[in-house]
Amino acid sequence: MQAEELRITAHPRSGWEAIDLGFAMARSWWRPIWGAWFLIVVPIASALIIALRGHPWWTLFILWWLRPVAGRVVLHVLGRALFTDPPSPFATLRAMPEILRNGVFASLTLLRFSPNRCYALPVLQLEGLKGDARQERTRILTRAELGPAASLHSIGAHVNGALILAFLMFTLWLAPEALTEQVFLLFQNWFDGDTTAGGLLVAFLYLAGTSVVEPLLIAGGFGLYVNRRMWLEGWDIEIALRRLTIRSEREKSNRPAKDIQRGFAALAFLLSLSSASVARAEPVCVPDDPTTAGACSAEILAGETFGHWEDVERWRLREFDWDTDTEMPEWAFGNELGEILAALAEVLLWTGLAVGLILLVARLVREPPWESRDPEPSAPIALFGLDLDPKTLPADVIGAAREAFAAGDATRAISLLYRGALILLIERRELRIPASATEGDCVRIVQGTSDAPLVDDFGALNEAWILSRYARAPIGDDTFADLCQRWAPRLLEPAS
Repeated sequence: MQAEELRITAHPRSGWEAIDLGFAMARSWWRPIWGAWFLIVVPIASALIIALRGHPWWTLFILWWLRPVAGRVVLHVLGRALFTDPPSPFATLRAMPEILRNGVFASLTLLRFSPNRCYALPVLQLEGLKGDARQERTRILTRAELGPAASLHSIGAHVNGALILAFLMFTLWLAPEALTEQVFLLFQNWFDGDTTAGGLLVAFLYLAGTSVVEPLLIAGGFGLYVNRRMWLEGWDIEIALRRLTIRSEREKSNRPAKDIQRGFAALAFLLSLSSASVARAEPVCVPDDPTTAGACSAEILAGETFGHWEDVERWRLREFDWDTDTEMPEWAFGNELGEILAALAEVLLWTGLAVGLILLVARLVREPPWESRDPEPSAPIALFGLDLDPKTLPADVIGAAREAFAAGDATRAISLLYRGALILLIERRELRIPASATEGDCVRIVQGTSDAPLVDDFGALNEAWILSRYARAPIGDDTFADLCQRWAPRLLEPAS
């Protein structure tokens, strides 16, 4: 996988922008996505519905339970299309053993109730991690944007339910008037399991709603996953550096041709200057002069009367001619429909209660409240390769740093100052810096204090550290002396 092969614009986005990116990918590659869905998922789900006819509740439950497995088909297409041409539906069908190889059991057990299952699904399927490695990878990727991920699932569930009700009412309203009551009885008797046809109809309506919503859910979660990797791995920076390298090499190879182009451009500029002196002036509108009619027309068209456009929109109450003799049919909003909606609400309530209990049990198993835990997180022993054990620092940090700098090892000199500053912040100033923090995170934590001089001094030291370690840029004598002067009072102060 090469970052420069991305088929999308690589730049960090917010959570909601990442979800919109996923929807845009679904719109762009809708043919292979829904083609694979209708070739693989719909026939299997239809066979399952027919095989479980007569058991309507079990049919809906199993269809709902297997949605993560069906979403793997969509994720396979998106994962391939992100770096190369999207696979055809038949190619996706041939890849089903690979699609179902990793993490299917986890997707159907505890992760089935996770509010960010679509966000974490690429870790299981595309990265193929297992056990502790998968949990750690999922924890790192899902550390941010949990709110948009959970909201995506909530919105998807509401849209799915709305689509099912819309399909149901659409079927009722389009049924012939002579068959309206019979069609409604199919839905009414379905709750009691009296009619096989009603159960089949409701199951296929659920399948229709899922066919619209589930691919979009998977695409939105995949957008969050891709955006999070951009933040963590700097894809946009890598692509920009590669493009600069290619551009530099191209500039070197095309330098002779560009010199010729510049010569022609200079010649054309000189010719334009010589011709400008003999150019005619723009015509001016003179009334009653037929020769200036074109200029007069252009002046009139550019005026406010012809050049002004205004779009006005107003809301107005629509008038209806109500026929008081016409009555609504009894089935439209009668007691039967109310019973159906009440039954659906009861199912949703019991399902929510079951999901809440399962999540509570999983939380108690993962973090038992009776186990003793440290009230405060321990200080990190290392940050980005720097040892933060105070015992490893020399007694005179400033003196040791000056000796290293005089010996020509500027990186070691800056690292001694930076380690001393971090240990001071953690041990004496009691700032909480997590073990996963980066240099930028440390700067933001220091900025949260009310000590403005400390913020300025740490920012200057952090910039020198980044330039010295990562950019391998030499630190000037004046810059190093200024840093030593700034940090000497703090690093030499006694520990409290």
